[in-house]
Amino acid sequence: MKRRSNQGSNTMDSGEYSVGYGRPPLHTRYQKGKSGNERGRPRRRMNYATVVQQILGERISFRDGTRVRSVSKLEAMIHRQVFDALKGNTKSVTALVRLAMDLGHFEPELPQPPSLIFYAVDPPHHPLHRSRGTNSTPIPRG
Repeated sequence: MKRRSNQGSNTMDSGEYSVGYGRPPLHTRYQKGKSGNERGRPRRRMNYATVVQQILGERISFRDGTRVRSVSKLEAMIHRQVFDALKGNTKSVTALVRLAMDLGHFEPELPQPPSLIFYAVDPPHHPLHRSRGTNSTPIPRG
């Protein structure tokens, strides 16, 4: 394999420079002190959900009675819905009920599951329990 000679530095000074493989023209080379990527990596585009989240998260001044509070736009919108619903606006009432249902506030409460301990005789708190000479100890099942 042939070794390249250091003639490139001498020939560049003298004005003779051969352009070829691995030897780009001088005017197209990277300039010293400048980046090869001037504009940089493009910024990530925000999707619809990110834009909405960013806008609704911005803080605004909100008058609550006599004081002024700084709340997010989303919180201010919910306060406004509640105030309008209390004034009798049926659309606001419907929107708040739908929101509460989506968040699970109107879920029916499930009854407590029955006890898994079975007694040989009526338990002491049972209305038909009579104190007999027998001991009412639980019988484990399993």
